[in-house]
Amino acid sequence: CRSHGSASSSPISSQSTGTASQMAAQMEAQMAAQMAPRIQAALRGVAYGNGTFVAVGDYDNANQGDISYTSTDGSNWTQHAESLSTGLNAVTYGNGTFVAAGEGANGGGLLTSTNGATWTAAQSVPSVLYGVAYGNGTFVAVGFHGTMRSRAGFILSSANGSAWAIAQPALPDSGLRAVTYGNGIFVAVGMGSPPNNAILTSSNGSSWTTAKVVPSMQELDGVAYGKGMFVAVGQTRTGGTGILTSTDGATWTTAPYTLATSQMNSVAFGNGTFMAVGASKFGALPTTLSSTDGSNWIEKSISTARTLRGVAYGKGNFVAVGDSGTAMKLQ
Repeated sequence: CRSHGSASSSPISSQSTGTASQMAAQMEAQMAAQMAPRIQAALRGVAYGNGTFVAVGDYDNANQGDISYTSTDGSNWTQHAESLSTGLNAVTYGNGTFVAAGEGANGGGLLTSTNGATWTAAQSVPSVLYGVAYGNGTFVAVGFHGTMRSRAGFILSSANGSAWAIAQPALPDSGLRAVTYGNGIFVAVGMGSPPNNAILTSSNGSSWTTAKVVPSMQELDGVAYGKGMFVAVGQTRTGGTGILTSTDGATWTTAPYTLATSQMNSVAFGNGTFMAVGASKFGALPTTLSSTDGSNWIEKSISTARTLRGVAYGKGNFVAVGDSGTAMKLQ
């Protein structure tokens, strides 16, 4: 096991964002923090734990490896990186440990850290990992191996984030993109047999049950739990944003809200609100959707031309991250 990730102070500069939408009356002021242009990196996941936001991703130049940033307030960030072959897609916090998951030299990679700054390589696996969550004393990581046309879903579980076991081996024709925990249940979502979505549930992270496919959805990219319900976001068969809700993870209802020209990449819950983030497919501004009930959503556009890929809640704020090192505190 090797450690890496010496810190280099590279605070992200703060700037204000405006609004650009016909729903201007519903817009809220949003403070944005964006990385200096000389750092070309995509931040793909963010988590909050022990008073710290941790964002993870990779450099635009694949040869430069993974990257992480930490912040105590969601506005001022410090860079931690090293030239490794791992690109990170997701991060979570549990039991005093941050766990990041992504892509390694021979498939997937898993890293652990107590502070988000110094990381230890935990384990390599044969699948690229896209989601990780913690609940009931267990970490769960999900992903898939193969190609988009010929893929197989993969699920791992761990008690400490360092030693991992295969919880669910190859799931034919599926690709898992996200996982969450709530009400005693893990829920993993992604792509199923084309053109279907995939939803799986587990009470222990080891034994999984496939939920019924939702006909309106093509793929699911994010899932969160709050207020007694799971909310999953993704892409409909017609190419726009679709939202699903469920109280048990097994039976799902399509929310009446759709956004025809955008796709949501991630969703989080905090302070009674669900927050989903993504971007338009047709060159418009990145978009956030917020809801207090999972059914009625408010759309907000952000004046920064960067796709948002991850969101987390902490210290009274949602923080979103995305392409070109974007990190935004959503107020």
